[in-house]
Amino acid sequence: MSIILFGLCASVIVLYTLLRKKRRRLQHREKKILAGALADLGIPSSEDVVLLALHYTDSVYKTIDAILSGQPANRRHLVVVFDGPLWLVQLKAKSWSGCTRVIPMHTPKTSGWSGLMRGSSELLHWNGRELKRYSEIELFLETDEKNFSLKEGAS
Repeated sequence: MSIILFGLCASVIVLYTLLRKKRRRLQHREKKILAGALADLGIPSSEDVVLLALHYTDSVYKTIDAILSGQPANRRHLVVVFDGPLWLVQLKAKSWSGCTRVIPMHTPKTSGWSGLMRGSSELLHWNGRELKRYSEIELFLETDEKNFSLKEGAS
């Protein structure tokens, strides 16, 4: 009985170690892709960057469009990787003045960006060391806007 229990514990430890190693490799690969993609845009990888993947047919598109249209410019790097017709990407690049860049999703130059994104609409936050993923895009952008306004008022 104790041999079976020992074998089971050893198997769990080995499985945990393998999964952790795989996760670290994936995180390292994502950081490498991110550093290359940021370098293509001329953004240092040590900067605070918000990456937003957005599809124009997604249910959250109108809400996010309203949030991005009302944001002030140059508060932090906000890169939108937009999946939509080229004319719409160009139009939104002009109307979303708070964004550092609005780039189309499916072009050879943006293959690094689309390699980072897992879903059709997703938000990634890079703080210079760590990449965090958020599924509640509207909540992140609205909360981030309020926090920025509070910090600006305190200065």
